[in-house]
This record gives sequence, C-alpha cells and structure tokens, in this order.
Amino acid sequence: MIFSRHSKITIIILCMVILSFVVLTHKPCFSAEQAAQNDLRKAASVKNKQSNDKKNHKVVVYYFHGNYRCFSCTRIEQMTLIAVGEAFETEIKNGLLEMKTVNVENQKNRHFIEEYQLYTKSVIVSDRAGGKEVRWKNLQRIWELFRNDEVFKTYIQKEIATYLEG
Repeated sequence: MIFSRHSKITIIILCMVILSFVVLTHKPCFSAEQAAQNDLRKAASVKNKQSNDKKNHKVVVYYFHGNYRCFSCTRIEQMTLIAVGEAFETEIKNGLLEMKTVNVENQKNRHFIEEYQLYTKSVIVSDRAGGKEVRWKNLQRIWELFRNDEVFKTYIQKEIATYLEG
C-alpha cells in the first residue's frame, strides 16, 4: 500500500490530534498508598496549625476596681474568682486562662479605662492570640446578678467558656 504525500500529512495530523487529546485528558494515577500518605500529610499539617493556634490562644479575665471598694465591688470580685477557679482549674494550670485583679487608679493601669471604656468596676473577658487582643467583652450583667451566687457564676462561666472555645 502506497501512501500519497497528502495522506501521510493527514495521518501525521490525525496522530498529533489524538496524542494531544490523550495528554490533555490524562489524569495522574496515584496508588491508594500514595493517596493515604497525602491525606496523612494534610491531616498532620492541619493538626499542627490547630496546635499552634491553641498554644497562642489565651483568655484573660480581668476584674477592674478603684481605690475605694464597697461591699458590692468586693463581692463581685470574690464571686468572679470563685466562678473562674471552680470551672476552669485545668485551663488555668495549662496557661489557657488567666485571672487578673487590676486597680485602674494606679498610674500604670490607667490605660485600661480608655481601652475598655470603663466607667465603673467591671469584669472584662479578653481573647488573646499570638500575644495580641483579638476581641473582648465587658460582662455588664454582673451588677444585676451579684446577689444570686449561682446565676452569677453561671453567667461568668458561660461567657468565659465561649471565649475559650475561640
């Protein structure tokens, strides 16, 4: 069988089109073992990132007061300390949670008044990541709840738990 010059060109073009089609539609084939290894690498990467995020994540609970401390103010501080201590002992030991009592009338602490827009004694929950504050909340209901120990503790603990979850 003798091919004419014209038919040889047609065959070459046809082969090139078929070869191009095969190359463009070919999907790399991985073995099940390679796919499993890739999944493990991805899972380890996500776990490391989450672990680093948790290491860098910390919640600070502040009780801010002034020089004059009335019965109500002292009671709010005590109940806050109890609520935090009872519910978050493990988080405190692991460094995920810290409780600080701060006198804002001391010159070195006056910046908190502006930062947290303080106008009275307050409990603030601060969410920190990578050493920087991400968000915060003034737990203003402390003044309406401080006469009921259980309701007060539940309120404080729920708010802190929300911040610990991130």
